[in-house]
Amino acid sequence: MPSTLLFAEATHIKLLRRARLIPVEDRHEAARRCVLLFALAWLPLALLVLTQAGAASLFFRDITAQVRYLVALPLLVVADYIVLPRAEALGRYFLESSLLPPSMREAYRDMASAVRKRSAGPLTALGIAAVVYASMLAMYFILPGPQWAAWQRQGSTGAFSLAGWWHLLVSLPILLGLILSWAWRWLLWVRLLWWLARAGLVLMPSHPDGAAGLGFLADSPRMFIPVVIPLAVVVAATLGHSLVLEGVTAVGHEATPLITAGLAIVVFASPPLLFARVLVAARHDGMLEYGELCRNVGLVFEQRWLGGRTPVEPGVLERPDFSATTDLYGLSVNVFEMKLLLVDYPTLVALALASVLPFAPLWLAAVPFHAVVDHIVGMLV
Repeated sequence: MPSTLLFAEATHIKLLRRARLIPVEDRHEAARRCVLLFALAWLPLALLVLTQAGAASLFFRDITAQVRYLVALPLLVVADYIVLPRAEALGRYFLESSLLPPSMREAYRDMASAVRKRSAGPLTALGIAAVVYASMLAMYFILPGPQWAAWQRQGSTGAFSLAGWWHLLVSLPILLGLILSWAWRWLLWVRLLWWLARAGLVLMPSHPDGAAGLGFLADSPRMFIPVVIPLAVVVAATLGHSLVLEGVTAVGHEATPLITAGLAIVVFASPPLLFARVLVAARHDGMLEYGELCRNVGLVFEQRWLGGRTPVEPGVLERPDFSATTDLYGLSVNVFEMKLLLVDYPTLVALALASVLPFAPLWLAAVPFHAVVDHIVGMLV
């Protein structure tokens, strides 16, 4: 991927590139990354369970494992090639537009460079690896044996099988590492927006976007939809496992997709709200300035045209006084109706749909249509 991205590529991707395992083209690069992770996360599990009596059928019926490593993992990889360029475009816009005052441009370059360095690199990779394997160690000692899938344990002793150890030490850490890397990037994105909100941006209260020129940030959470989908897939796979193998019914578990959608909206739509303080200040100043301007222009207009001092002739409507005053008042409406919160409701709906979509096959497969209708009618009545 281009080296100008706001977020640097991870260390393991740099190593793969240097080893010539990843070509230059993004599409081929993404495909090779997916194949490589498939070979590390899923394929060894499939081969190891074949050497364990009775484990193969349990593994291939484990919806959680199959969806995690055959669906969610590739989607998290593909997200790199969708989200990172969009984040870079937004970050570059602040530098290329007139939003940043000239005195802050060099400071912004330094801030963007710091974000790029911290987004990936040896220290970041080691930090994520430490968190991942600390979590694996905690899970190993805290979770009782029955909590682990049967294909991960030896039937006679209940101890971890080779497949179980590979899952604990390789497959699950890969998935958790990718999720944590996106969490870290999100934190850096929040840090960048927090810095920008305090950088003395040159805002225009009369801007037609109704947000002093920051309206594009209200739409920015959409870029994280490629990350929301695989995260929701992981949650939906866990619920699907219970529905298919444990006999749990989907009706009565509506809260799971709703909570997932709510969390996605709160997490990814909240960063633009950091600009609320500067928007309040911009609106306050704009109302005072444009209010005074409108008053002065209005007084001149009334003095000229009201009171019977100016004769009304057939061509009076062609005079520029009327159009100039109307244009000023129309422009001032943008100030008085300016948004104080960068919230775009279609974007919230898009995040919610992306979160709920992975749950749809569960309800379609596990719940008869008449049961869905009866349940909806019962809720309404």
